[in-house]
This record gives sequence, C-alpha cells and structure tokens, in this order.
Amino acid sequence: MKNIKVGQFVSVPDRVCFPGRRDPYEWENGIVFAFNEKQVKVAVWNHLTKKAYFRNIGVNSVKKVNYYHYVGEEQDFLKWTKTIKVPVNS
Repeated sequence: MKNIKVGQFVSVPDRVCFPGRRDPYEWENGIVFAFNEKQVKVAVWNHLTKKAYFRNIGVNSVKKVNYYHYVGEEQDFLKWTKTIKVPVNS
C-alpha cells in the first residue's frame, strides 16, 4: 500500500496478528497510529471479540481496508474507530 497516513483505515494479515493462524486470506481491520519506511503501528480491531490491540507490521503487509467478515461489520468498525484516539503528530 502506498501513501500511508496516520489515522488511515487499513487491513493487516490475520496471521501477523495471531501467529498460530496460517490462513493467507484472513485479514483484520485497523487504524494506522504511526509509521516509518519499514513498519506501521496499527491499532487492530478483532471482529470476533470487538477488542483492539496494537501491532507493528511491515509496510508491505498493509492493504486497503475491507469488510467481509459479516453483514454490518463496516458499521461496527466505524463505531469502534470513534473510540480510538489517534495521535495528531506522528
């Protein structure tokens, strides 16, 4: 993904967030908190538990946000994003 910005919605591989999982097609959505040329710090939203956690993920592992887990996921994710305070200057 090019042009990454703080506060941007992204998807990250589920296997990066949960090392025991190996499904290459499973992705989790999140918000970019910080980034540099090699890594992106993302607040990841778990669609099952509805909880968040932070992960540092390689820039090449980040892609455009998507909503495919269930009907209404986009609304739930957007509601969650309003509870996260993204740093202004990162």
